[in-house]
Amino acid sequence: MAILLDSSASISPRDYILATNASGRIVSTFAQHQFSRQLGIIFSTDVRVVLPLDFGGAVEEKVHAFSDAPQLKGYTNTGGAILEAFNILMANKRDNTPRTMVVITDGRSNRGPNVTEVSYQAQAVGIKMVVVGIGGDIDVKELESIASSKKLVYMTRNWSQLDQIVVQITSAICSDS
Repeated sequence: MAILLDSSASISPRDYILATNASGRIVSTFAQHQFSRQLGIIFSTDVRVVLPLDFGGAVEEKVHAFSDAPQLKGYTNTGGAILEAFNILMANKRDNTPRTMVVITDGRSNRGPNVTEVSYQAQAVGIKMVVVGIGGDIDVKELESIASSKKLVYMTRNWSQLDQIVVQITSAICSDS
């Protein structure tokens, strides 16, 4: 499982904290299940791995990988983050291991590789793509191009509602895996 968290300047510091906390809850939920190997990436103009796939630490340490991650505050390079996660997951793939990417973003990429193309590349090899768009400037078509299906697109205008969406994501991922 890979969690990709938008860390761009268009997200307020308060909302970024809510997002890192929600990412930590996703890590915590899946750490002892079929997704015990997790990859954590934050992205803005740059893409940074904050939780390596082979990290062997305790669940609390994995959660802190996100909560301790600084906000990068650049542009939004969603395609670059998806491509980085794809390359890492493919280099470390295991047979019969479910592969999922959860992308959390304010919904409008403005840098890097084409989001639709890299998402399709991931989907073509069986990676389930889940996307969460948050805020008032969401590009719905972009989110739909990232997700494996429209039912795996989650949207809200308010970052404080992210906890409710995490519950929905968890249910959707578990029901299909």
